[in-house]
Amino acid sequence: MSSLIFNDVTLQTGDYIYSSARILIVVIALIGSYTASERMSRMFRILKQLNEIETNLPCKRKPHSDWAMYFLMFITFLSAVGVPIITFTSFMKTDQSIIYYEILTQISRALLYQIMKLTEIQLITFAERVLQTLKIMNKNLELLISVEDSRTANVANRIRQLAKYNLNIYEIVRTMTKGDGYLIILLLLCLMVLIEMSWHKAVIWFSSSTELMFLYILPTILRGGGNSIELIYCTEVFHQTHSEMERTHEIVNYLKSRRGDEEDVNNELELFVRMLMLNKTTYSPLNMCTLSRPLVIQIFGTLLTYLTIILTYGTETNAPARAFENKSTLL
Repeated sequence: MSSLIFNDVTLQTGDYIYSSARILIVVIALIGSYTASERMSRMFRILKQLNEIETNLPCKRKPHSDWAMYFLMFITFLSAVGVPIITFTSFMKTDQSIIYYEILTQISRALLYQIMKLTEIQLITFAERVLQTLKIMNKNLELLISVEDSRTANVANRIRQLAKYNLNIYEIVRTMTKGDGYLIILLLLCLMVLIEMSWHKAVIWFSSSTELMFLYILPTILRGGGNSIELIYCTEVFHQTHSEMERTHEIVNYLKSRRGDEEDVNNELELFVRMLMLNKTTYSPLNMCTLSRPLVIQIFGTLLTYLTIILTYGTETNAPARAFENKSTLL
């Protein structure tokens, strides 16, 4: 009797999680489609600005430095293609009309899922591009430490130029956080629900004794692992951007200690430090949280805690309701 209650409760909980995931995917897809033109025009304008910054810097970006971005796109493509196929094959019926219905349903789900993933790729690719430009600027700042230039005016002009470019980067981060903050929050929530759904299904199916259940567990584990990688990498891009901002501050302070005896250079470095302190910013969508590694740890801890609660206490909290239903049936 207790195992029956446990299965009913966990299946109902799984349905709630699955419904939440579908609602979030639909919302993100609709918002992403509605704001696509505005977002793309803003990104093209900012990408043009980033290209101008990199063109005026002596140290250029390596052509194969975006391997992590390509890895995310590969995982996203596999998820977008594999999830509808796995879901469709798991719900195949013998009735031909039901098969046609499932085909139409899975096509619509695949389109919505693909739109959501394309929106995610846009945001993460853009953040990765900003990160690469910031790394190039820090490399150019480091060159000023080792290069001995007798003409102080050239060094001062280069520092002034890098300070202006750094201010532009900070404005870009603010623009992205303000314009797409709600989408970032929705994407994080959707990834959290998808991960929780995969973990929940894997635990329930693993605990059951149905034949050929391994064929259902393995795709679920792979899908949950892919979503976990996406969540980690999506947050890692923003975390690395924050680290590069701190690195900029450290390089400028080190330059002050090395070349502080040159008056023009010291004045530019003082202005640079003040600008960094007054314009400090982070990726904080809707001012709710800062996208960093500690946030990932908190998210996974929350998911594990929720999974433990629904698996451990679900039977106890729903047993009275189940007993009442059985009593009503007998009467």
